[in-house]
Amino acid sequence: MKGQVAREEKKKNAKNLNCEKNVAHNEQDLSGKGLKPRKKIVWDKTVQVLQRSLKYLVLGFLLLMSFYPLFMMVAISFKTNRQLAANPWFFDPPNEWCWKNWENGFRLIFSSILNTVFVSVVGTILSLAIILAASYALARYRFPGRGLIYALIVATMFMPGTTASVMNLFHLIQQMNLMNQLGTVILCTSVSAQAGAVIILCHFIEEMPRDAFEAAEIDGAGHWDQIRHIFLPMSGPVISTVILMQFLHFWNELILPWIIIRDPALLTLPVALAHLDGEYVKQWGEIMAAYLMASLPLVIGFLFFMRIFMRGLLSGTIKG
Repeated sequence: MKGQVAREEKKKNAKNLNCEKNVAHNEQDLSGKGLKPRKKIVWDKTVQVLQRSLKYLVLGFLLLMSFYPLFMMVAISFKTNRQLAANPWFFDPPNEWCWKNWENGFRLIFSSILNTVFVSVVGTILSLAIILAASYALARYRFPGRGLIYALIVATMFMPGTTASVMNLFHLIQQMNLMNQLGTVILCTSVSAQAGAVIILCHFIEEMPRDAFEAAEIDGAGHWDQIRHIFLPMSGPVISTVILMQFLHFWNELILPWIIIRDPALLTLPVALAHLDGEYVKQWGEIMAAYLMASLPLVIGFLFFMRIFMRGLLSGTIKG
């Protein structure tokens, strides 16, 4: 019996030893074939999950830091000054919301919104016409002084903006009796800060196939026909971007309307929002409500132009 038990134990030990050899042999085969053992695979998956989780945590924190000021603006717009002092960080119960802030804010900036929409739309159309004409002429034709004109346009990008020349501009407008007019704001803003858009469109037009313009000239097409049938359809994405930039530029312009407009009924939105800051008491709820309402037309316009921009990009990538 003892001999039989000893033989069985030897057989079990031999089987265990063979299993260990097989496992080691399999791991060597996996490593030789470029495959990883099971423990290594589990470790790599754990590291990937931790890295992905850390990335999402960082992105979530950045999103929270970006959107929390907007959340606070909305919350403050429904508070009185007393409620704001008691709870500045979060919303109060809905039954305690002060809807009068939105009513007063809308009453304070309604005329300014209309003035700003008028200035932005008319100014964008005028500035776009100037940009298209200048970029088309500089890109399509070679004439004496073209290089000098292009160099001067580039040089204006390195010069101080409206703030540096505000005094000279103010005296010029005053001497020409153009004070307190929205047309003056449109004209002065339309001819300023256009160098970047002109340079972008010039490079875009120079990369267009010249065969299309030459074929149009052979068929008797003039400059306007070439712009309307070749330049505009092929440059939809770039023009959409220029329109968006110019609209934002007119909407947010502060310095020129501040020095030109004196009539409260003609104030543009940035100036009207700056005037909401009271001399003694600040009604923070009305101010935040007015800022939110002032942002709505801009957001709607931004989404509208972005849709046109994306449609132009997609149409520009399809051939045939």
